[in-house]
Amino acid sequence: MTPETRGAPRQAALLRVYALASDRFEGRALTTAIVGAAREAKLAGATVLPAIMGYGRHGYETALSVALYQPENQPMIVELVDDVERILAFLPTLRAMNAEGRLTTVERLEVRSYRSGSELGPTTADGA
Repeated sequence: MTPETRGAPRQAALLRVYALASDRFEGRALTTAIVGAAREAKLAGATVLPAIMGYGRHGYETALSVALYQPENQPMIVELVDDVERILAFLPTLRAMNAEGRLTTVERLEVRSYRSGSELGPTTADGA
């Protein structure tokens, strides 16, 4: 990468899957299965976030107080980031896990910096 392109924004995509802690795939947590599949697919990054509160198509609200006593009802969000093409290519993997039955969103975004050995995004000025 040339000095002129360092720090230049790069187009990417953010894939989010909304699930419950109790959702399973092949005997393990769906969130764990998604992150494992993303790692195998060599996607740039994955994060699992516990949500404090939420409600979905069934209309019932899950609050943190309920999640503390019934942790299986805690809403979870899996976020995956990579190039648009790689994120779209990962969707059949989610379909095979039946994760597409959960709310799944894809957003286009600009990556301004990324500090890793991955191909996504430019390196920073210090080369990290």
